[in-house]
Amino acid sequence: MTAPRRNGLTSVPALPLAGDSVDVTLPVPAGPVRPFALLLDGRGRVMSEFDLVFPGMPAHPSGAVRCGEASMRVVPAAGGDGVRRIAIGLLRGLDAPAEARLDIAGTSFTVHTDPGDPVVVVAELVRDTAGEWRCRRAGYGLASAAHLATRFRAEPGGPLQRRLTTYLAALAPPPATAGAVPAQRTATAGLIVGSVSLDRGEHAAVARAGDTFRASLNWSRRSKDLDLYALYVDGAGRGGACYYRQQGSLHAAPYICLTSGDQRGRETVEISRTAHFRYVLICAYSAVENGFGSFASFHAFVEVDNGDGSQVQVPLHSRNRYAYWVVIALVDLRTADRISVRHVERYSAPGSEARPVLYPDGSFQMDAGPVEFKTRPVW
Repeated sequence: MTAPRRNGLTSVPALPLAGDSVDVTLPVPAGPVRPFALLLDGRGRVMSEFDLVFPGMPAHPSGAVRCGEASMRVVPAAGGDGVRRIAIGLLRGLDAPAEARLDIAGTSFTVHTDPGDPVVVVAELVRDTAGEWRCRRAGYGLASAAHLATRFRAEPGGPLQRRLTTYLAALAPPPATAGAVPAQRTATAGLIVGSVSLDRGEHAAVARAGDTFRASLNWSRRSKDLDLYALYVDGAGRGGACYYRQQGSLHAAPYICLTSGDQRGRETVEISRTAHFRYVLICAYSAVENGFGSFASFHAFVEVDNGDGSQVQVPLHSRNRYAYWVVIALVDLRTADRISVRHVERYSAPGSEARPVLYPDGSFQMDAGPVEFKTRPVW
């Protein structure tokens, strides 16, 4: 790993924060420069692929960070007990000025950067032993998204690195070579290129990149075990379910498979023949042994990834302490060039363990399916 390059930085002490939230702004238009935040544990490591927040992934599932093109709001305590540090910095294009400024909680930081560094860590919010948050200076550059992933122990080549690489490429496209036609990713009308997080009832679509995609259920309370259920309807109108008991297959029917089940914090299904399906309904089940507590308190959310750098994130917005089931996202695959995702967020009746049912027209009904215990299904 290339060692971080230390840059000149105005002297700013580690100051206590005045309130619960921190506003971060670019004080003047700075060309191809954007803010970012990276949530870290006590050893300076990311805990999930969603801990990097920037305009291409504008909100953390916990609500701890929301980011725009030129400003960002950070609520450190909302990240939970595992978050001990939050790195704050700049993403830069090739034409960015050598000197960049960032205002953090009313304090101006001036960083003299190496023009070759697309990522600059300007400052850190740090939680001390008393639980109080303070802001301290940093001031070093990283030469690529891969260097950021290595520095903060993210998965090499994983989703976090791929998202950032795609965003930096759009922020700083390489110069065209004479006589060559540069390859470009262009957005088809109505399609998202990059990442988006859906609010209640919203929908978005990403391009089909080949014939595969994946959908993941993620949650932050690792002491709790959630189960991902993917209910589906194929092109012939036949229904089925992919989950821990029926894990499916990528090489034969049903062409959907639970590829990373029974992991605390994340479960994933992959679809190997997108054209084989009409709909896939992504659900989560919280077993009785998890006790009371809403899915939202687990910071549960779904991400649909097209495998080509574009994702749709579907967080939960309501709190329902007595539901064992929640339907989170409906994936519509009827249109050949896209993967459409709708935020549907519906909960089972209090105390009901009967799973939802997906119908051939894409509608669904709560509390209408089998009762799926870990030991045996019951109708």
